Amino acid sequence: MLTYFLLIFAINCKNKIDFPQIPLKNINENEGFNLYNGEYILLIFSPSDCSICMDDITTMLNRINNKKNKNIKIIGIINTKFDQALIKIKDSYDINFILLQDTTFATKNFFSKSSLNIQKPILVQLLNGTIIRKGIFGAPKDQNKIKQILEYLQNGN
Repeated sequence: MLTYFLLIFAINCKNKIDFPQIPLKNINENEGFNLYNGEYILLIFSPSDCSICMDDITTMLNRINNKKNKNIKIIGIINTKFDQALIKIKDSYDINFILLQDTTFATKNFFSKSSLNIQKPILVQLLNGTIIRKGIFGAPKDQNKIKQILEYLQNGN
């Protein structure tokens, strides 16, 4: 159950940005995917990201992935050069969705230079390779602040 963090995943990105072609190592070799065809939710993270955030987010994504509606595929991208870290993360959070390894940190660099202003861990929704939505996280005590941010994003005030 998501108890510690509030996740809002309905922020439309005003400027549509294409997800870059990045070489990613697929540890789930039996599962195919094409980020540029279809709808995906991407979780991009590092082994050092907040464990409480990661636990809540992966629990939510595991539940979405377990649903019978497979129109949206869930993919995790971990920024690490170490295969051992990848295996430990997969086991620690009991991840049941596709997990990819970014050994060049290209995804991290892409988002740090983008205009999307997304905090870590990064959660975005893709449609045919274009980022259409992003996630916003906050502790329950920050609900009023998040409400203000949402109003600003929607109204520009």
